Amino acid sequence: MNGRTIPVIAPHNPLLTTKWTNRTRRRRQCPKGLSGISRLLRIDEVIEHLNINRQQLARLIREQNLPCVKKDGELHFDPEQLDRWVERSRGHAGDHTGEMAQPEPFLFHEHRGRLALTVLDPEAASQSLPCMESVLLSISAAPQARAHVSKALQAGGEPTILCPLPGPLRSPFNVIITADRLKAYVFLSAGAASVRTINPHSLRARLMDMGVCYGLDDAVIQAIAHPGAPGKLLRVALGDPPSADGEPEIVCHFKTPPDFKPRDLESFTTDPNSDKRLTFVRMGDVLAEIKTPPNIKNGADVFGRTVTYTSWAAAALRSGPKTYASRQGLRLHASCSGIPYWKKQSVCVDPTRIFQNISGIAGIVPFDGRLIVRRHVKNAGAIDAKKKLIIQGRAENTSLVSRTSSINVIEGISGGGQATVQAAASIRTGFAENCTLRAGLDVLARFTISECDVRAGRRMIMKSDAAKILSSTIRCGQCMILENAGSPAGGAVTLIIEHVFDSQNGAEREHLQNAVLEARQVVRTIKGRMKRLTNPDTDAYKACEARIRAVQEITEKRERAYESFRRWLTDPDMIFIDIRGRAYPGVVIQIEDRKLTLHKIYENQRFYYTHGGIAHKPLKPEINE
Repeated sequence: MNGRTIPVIAPHNPLLTTKWTNRTRRRRQCPKGLSGISRLLRIDEVIEHLNINRQQLARLIREQNLPCVKKDGELHFDPEQLDRWVERSRGHAGDHTGEMAQPEPFLFHEHRGRLALTVLDPEAASQSLPCMESVLLSISAAPQARAHVSKALQAGGEPTILCPLPGPLRSPFNVIITADRLKAYVFLSAGAASVRTINPHSLRARLMDMGVCYGLDDAVIQAIAHPGAPGKLLRVALGDPPSADGEPEIVCHFKTPPDFKPRDLESFTTDPNSDKRLTFVRMGDVLAEIKTPPNIKNGADVFGRTVTYTSWAAAALRSGPKTYASRQGLRLHASCSGIPYWKKQSVCVDPTRIFQNISGIAGIVPFDGRLIVRRHVKNAGAIDAKKKLIIQGRAENTSLVSRTSSINVIEGISGGGQATVQAAASIRTGFAENCTLRAGLDVLARFTISECDVRAGRRMIMKSDAAKILSSTIRCGQCMILENAGSPAGGAVTLIIEHVFDSQNGAEREHLQNAVLEARQVVRTIKGRMKRLTNPDTDAYKACEARIRAVQEITEKRERAYESFRRWLTDPDMIFIDIRGRAYPGVVIQIEDRKLTLHKIYENQRFYYTHGGIAHKPLKPEINE
């Protein structure tokens, strides 16, 4: 692939540098030939000839294979071999001067401490868009890789900042293999120029250790010693991609719009006709597949291993959530019923079922996903959804269950005295009458709660001016924000806040109290046993003392937990019942073990727990708004 060239500076070479001494400043001269000397040279003579020190000589022997022989326990050098080595060094230095070829029309590099992308040839780079995305994803988990690459194409050759410098590029010396194993890159950090061990020889050794042996680019390997190489991602090896007479074709078997997002289905203003644009599939249906062209030829990766055309082509079809592949990745299937869609070049399935109405179904109707009903649910027995349950109309005489998410009934719920609505998260509804509500978190209603039994793990919220509670029992774990409770005509309304520890131990206050009492009783029992032991030096007596200390430590922890719970319980900003409108006589307010029955109308009041009973105070104006 043709690319632009980048000018670089000649590399550091001890044969071409100036040597400084403490006394004199001496200009470096190129060493003359030694072929006329018939004997082997000693170390001191070579150091004087090359004008270097012992450390530099040792490095040249170790890294650049400076020819030498060992005689009588000392190193000696053949003059003719030394001359040839000097000539090769001069030749390599001459090769590095000038410009370094860039094998790709784009360049990933470090720019002011961040990862940047510069497009050198926009026309050629536009045809390498998947390649740039693949390289970016191989070195960084940067989101929106396609957007970053598109921005760089429009930058006109200017660096485009992508993200902070990834961790794999922060060490001095890095070799990176792309996910398809068809390319290998080398990256030297910006400060790697001062690391003398980084040179073509060490790069080849690193590649050999990693098993990279195919498609090596000798020009890049030699250019690694350039001062301009650090900070640039250079392609050091290129495999042979598979080929065929044509390009693989992706055939999509669903027509869901490309801009579809699953959360759009929950919009309450969605046009019912928009559902006709969606494709519904069942488990096992084929979603998309790749058709391969004729005359297929396999390739080879940078490790020298065969890359089959099938595996290479299958990389273009990504499997997302709720899908699985067959035919070696050339075909994707749905692993559940739902709506297929595209997400970041991957095929996904959203486990959603959409109905206009549900009515007249006996028994329990299970749905392994999300259920959306555009209008009403009537006389349907029980509907059990694993995820969110949304009904944009009314639910009448039907029990509803969401095992892992929430339930939202826009108009309201009419239970007929038998229906139960149970959600792992929250329940939202317009009104609720003659039913039982069970929510793991909150219950939110806009209008009326009438003749209902409501349990919310956290809060009960009714902030609408028309909201009221009639003849119902409401239980919450933390607080209530209500508008009106009760009515002038009477009717039993009970508002209870109780923090339940678990189903076996009951309320947390009682659980903590019982735990402290039990621990104290254990201590009394052990002390009674110790009184019967006359000798305190016996092992039995010491074991009782150790047991008492352990129980006392546990008791102290439980007492601290109980005190923390009491402070939390008596905090009027955490545990409260707000009546923003009116609370009529006959309403019972209970917080844990304290109870208050109203005998007059209370307006705009907050009820909270104290050790002497239920207290109340006017709501602040900002709370009432």
